[in-house]
Amino acid sequence: MWKKLLVIFVVAALLPLLASCVSAEKVVEGVVQEMHEISTYQYDMNTTINMAGVVEGEEGDVTIDIDLNGTVDNVNRRMWMEMELAIFVTLPEEEEMVVGMEMYLIGNDAYMLIEAEDETSQWFKERMPIGSWDAMAKLDTDVAILEEAVVTLVGSEKIRGIDCHVLEIIPNEERLLDAVSQDTIAEELFLPFMEELIIELIEDASVKQWVEMDTLFLAKTEITMEGEVPPDVFGDEAEGMLTVNMTITSSIFNYNEPFNIELPTEAEEAISWDMFFGAEETEAAETELANIQAATHALMVDNEIATLPNLVIVATNDMSAFPDTSVCGIDKIEDTNGNLYVRGEDMNGYFLYQHDITGDGAQTGLVNYLASQYSMGTYTVDTNGTVYQVTTGFE
Repeated sequence: MWKKLLVIFVVAALLPLLASCVSAEKVVEGVVQEMHEISTYQYDMNTTINMAGVVEGEEGDVTIDIDLNGTVDNVNRRMWMEMELAIFVTLPEEEEMVVGMEMYLIGNDAYMLIEAEDETSQWFKERMPIGSWDAMAKLDTDVAILEEAVVTLVGSEKIRGIDCHVLEIIPNEERLLDAVSQDTIAEELFLPFMEELIIELIEDASVKQWVEMDTLFLAKTEITMEGEVPPDVFGDEAEGMLTVNMTITSSIFNYNEPFNIELPTEAEEAISWDMFFGAEETEAAETELANIQAATHALMVDNEIATLPNLVIVATNDMSAFPDTSVCGIDKIEDTNGNLYVRGEDMNGYFLYQHDITGDGAQTGLVNYLASQYSMGTYTVDTNGTVYQVTTGFE
């Protein structure tokens, strides 16, 4: 019996030392690999922002507190989240505002229930671009922070009773900005200044992550940012300066558990978000068609082709496969400098997004004629480059 107890005590004492023998590189490599195999998970996130300072000679103090939790089903492309946003003003006068939101992402459609202070509520519906799933998936944004970062393994702690590695991270600022901006996508419904604020604070950001020792699943992420920002970040041209402290803490748990995310019946009668707030869907659709038409003509001029040899005739919203899918060495012979395209090495197609314009046996220096890979509507094209809008994305 005493020998058994002695072994238990020795193992417990050695665990921190054994954890320290694992390299940060191995932990990061394991996290990135394991996270791609996750089917479902749940998460909690809190964002706290405190702003204090003097604007136009008047002292003020504002605290914004955002609590968010959600469930993600990667297999069935379904997501649920709920959020409560509270704003507390203590100076110059005490005020408080609380707004709640519940949101479902079912495939490519987002349904939002907005609950106001007066207890009124309304369901809204919005068609999301295809890439929105990755932007809103909490796990993807936390893993992205590890990319191109300097990571140090600093010890071990328990999270939810599970032994975890503790990582201190000096992030790549661009990766962190993308991750934090995506994390706050729901918040931007109410706080449109969030991205500008993050840009101001991100230079001195501090990041820690906790990784489960046994599974290498992410357990927790903590991001802290602080600095001084002018009032114009919040759309106010007033004179002054504000000290801002922001903390974003998130926990991820219940990996690969079975969840059933079903859209409530009342959400099926949701009002279009764009129409409710005055944006005409027809105008948005016409603008997108005009942009894609102009981009197609620019593509043809740049590549010196009078007609499109291999048309896209099945309507698509993927501009990395539109408007022409010619194969290098068959339909796509040479670039405007006379360099031959190499089949299997240069990229096929005359595309509006990530177009390989140079015949150099490599897929480098790609050109984007549009800012985004995916459009809201779907499109076909004829030989002369005339683009046709099959669906607008607002149906």
